[in-house]
Amino acid sequence: MSSAGAERDPNGGQLRAAVDLGTNSALLLVASVHDDGTLKVVEDHCMTPRLGAGLWRTGALDQEAQTRTLEVLSLFAERLRRLDIKPDNYRVAATAVLRKASDAREFIERVRGTCGLELEVLDEQEEARLGFAAVARGNGAPPRCVIDVGGGSTELVDRAGERRWSGPVGAVALTERFLGLGGGAPLEEGGWSALFAEVERVLAACPVSGEGEGEVVALGGTPGNLACLEAGLEVFDHRLAEGREIRVGAALEWAERLRGLGVEERMDFAIEPGRAEILPAGLVCLGLGLGHLGVEGARASGRGLRYGLVGLD
Repeated sequence: MSSAGAERDPNGGQLRAAVDLGTNSALLLVASVHDDGTLKVVEDHCMTPRLGAGLWRTGALDQEAQTRTLEVLSLFAERLRRLDIKPDNYRVAATAVLRKASDAREFIERVRGTCGLELEVLDEQEEARLGFAAVARGNGAPPRCVIDVGGGSTELVDRAGERRWSGPVGAVALTERFLGLGGGAPLEEGGWSALFAEVERVLAACPVSGEGEGEVVALGGTPGNLACLEAGLEVFDHRLAEGREIRVGAALEWAERLRGLGVEERMDFAIEPGRAEILPAGLVCLGLGLGHLGVEGARASGRGLRYGLVGLD
C-alpha cells in the first residue's frame, strides 16, 4: 500500500474519510475537516487492484479482480476501524466500473458481507460534480475547467460546475478494447488508430469548453505520471507531480513513444507499476481532452474524487 500518513490533527477538526473505487485504482483518504471547510490530510492511500480487468470482454467482473479488490477494501475497512471513524463520517463510492458491470449488485453485497462497507455507485454527473468540487475546495477559487481521466471514463467540467460531461473512454477500457489487456487479444480491430479515433468520436459530443479565465486542472493518475515523465524524474513520485504544469503536446508525444514499448520497458521511466500497461491510452484521453477544451496545458493534481467525497456532500 503506497501512502502518506500523519497523526491526528492536534488543532481539532472532524476526522472523515472517503474511498474511491475505480476501474484501475482504489484510494482511501482520511482527513481532518474543519468548520470552515478546510482539511488536513491525515492519510492518503492508493492501490491498484484493477477491478475492471476483463470487464469489456465479458460485461461482468472477473473473479480474480474481485478477490484483489476485496482484499484492498478489507485493508481500508480495518484502517477505518483502527481510526474509529464511524459510517456517518465516511463514504465508499464506485464509478464507471460498477456502472457497467452486469453483476454490480452482487459485488456490492460481497463488499458488505466481507468488508462491512456500504458501497454506493455514483452516476456520471455526480462523479463529474465531485471531481470539480475537490479541485475548487483546494484552490479557493474555482478552476476554469477540470478534466479527470479514469480507467473506465473521462469527465470534463466547466468553471461554474454547471456543464458536466462524462464519456465512456478511459485508460483500462481503451486498452482492453483496442490494444489488449493482461496479455489478452484486443476486443476490437484497428489497434492504435482505432483507439485514437474512438476518443475523438466520443469527445465530439462533449459540450464543455475551455473558455474563460482561471486555471485548467487535470486530475488522476495519468496527468501525475505525465508530470513525472516531463520532469525527467528517475522514479514516479506523486508528491513531486502535484501542481506541475503539463502540455497537450507532451501527452500525445509520450503516448506515441510509450505505445511502442513493452510494459517492462516502460518501467525504465518514471511510471507507476500499476499504470504502465494502460498509460498510453490514458495519455490519449488526456491529450485529446485538453485539445477539445482548446487549451495548451493544465496543472496536474492528485486531488481527485475522494477529496470531493470527504466533504460528505
